[in-house]
Amino acid sequence: MLRKKRIKEFSQQLLPDLDVEERRDLKLKGIKLPPVSQAPLFNYSSLIRHLDYGEMLYAVEVWCSNLPKKRPDSVVSIMRVLLRLFLNNAGPLSSLKLATLGENYNDEKCMILTEPEIKNLITSVRTLSLDGFDYNQQGLLTRLPDLCQNVEHLYLRGWYGHQQYKVDDISQTNDSAAVSLRRLIKAQKNLKTFDMINCRAYLGYMISALDTQSISLRSMKFRLVDFKDCGPWEGLASCMKLKNLEFWFCKGITHKMIKPLLGKIFSELEEVKLLQYGIGCEEFNYWANNINGISSTSNSNICTVVDEFEFENTIIC
Repeated sequence: MLRKKRIKEFSQQLLPDLDVEERRDLKLKGIKLPPVSQAPLFNYSSLIRHLDYGEMLYAVEVWCSNLPKKRPDSVVSIMRVLLRLFLNNAGPLSSLKLATLGENYNDEKCMILTEPEIKNLITSVRTLSLDGFDYNQQGLLTRLPDLCQNVEHLYLRGWYGHQQYKVDDISQTNDSAAVSLRRLIKAQKNLKTFDMINCRAYLGYMISALDTQSISLRSMKFRLVDFKDCGPWEGLASCMKLKNLEFWFCKGITHKMIKPLLGKIFSELEEVKLLQYGIGCEEFNYWANNINGISSTSNSNICTVVDEFEFENTIIC
């Protein structure tokens, strides 16, 4: 229902904003737009400050699939025109969501954001949400550290595992996503929020990069995160100005990981919120109690779920 609404908004609100020159440009590419029956009530393109790129791309693809004459480059052409329209009418975006688009999408449809006449649309993004990319979208992820350096709130969701590809029938592991995510964190000038949801890969790469944001970071949340093989949390331990630290139903936490936290003074951290299944890491529980000013014999700050809990299938919005 939501996507149908977005497609309707796209065709009725955004296309009429295109001027004569842009329409002529599309016509030269063989894309004939419907005539504008009446002028829109508002200049909708001037109101675009938050963009879900995947939803926009889906709307454009569905609309293009109904064109009388389908051209292979029609989606890219319309996306390019609309993104240019947003930049010229509304200026740079405040927030951007980039999600996995599926294996049938090539990088070209994502790399439009990096083109010289469009890239300024994302250079001032303050809130960036990245929902696990596919291997064929790595080109954009590689460019993000150079283009998005003003992110204050970073949300990472659904990064499940290393990408596999074959060379001479031998499986190889591609760590380019891990390197790019690490570079993205290190590139920020004033990162305040770091939020991970349902992730189980690249944890070591990302947490080790947090030391570059130790002065600005105020909030960290880890929800449904599997820390297996993560390594010591040196980067997290360096963020001494944290005010909020939360762990929701995470697993794989070990004494080796939390060791850098022991003995550190987080003077501005009011509480460590810890929701977990079962007992978890006892040393971590003890540390959380210490931070919260609770007796080492008490677990009153820790919410322990004793009923059956399915880590894999739980959804946290």
